[in-house]
Amino acid sequence: MLSGAPAWGRAIDSGEHLTDVSSLAVNQAAFPNFLATFWDQGISAELFEPFQAILDRAIKQGYEADGLSRIADLLKK
Repeated sequence: MLSGAPAWGRAIDSGEHLTDVSSLAVNQAAFPNFLATFWDQGISAELFEPFQAILDRAIKQGYEADGLSRIADLLKK
């Protein structure tokens, strides 16, 4: 996962977050299954549950085609 950090840094610096790898829309659609798997395995998903709200907000704001680097912009105050 850390191998993507340089590309994420460039995307954050440039403000260009489009991706052809794993869009926010794909992540938003898959994330409930990820959380359910945690719970099904008896593992708390508390650490990851807030991420669903961030993904939902990103989609609502029209960033569905962007990559995960867009999250950095959404977390700025």
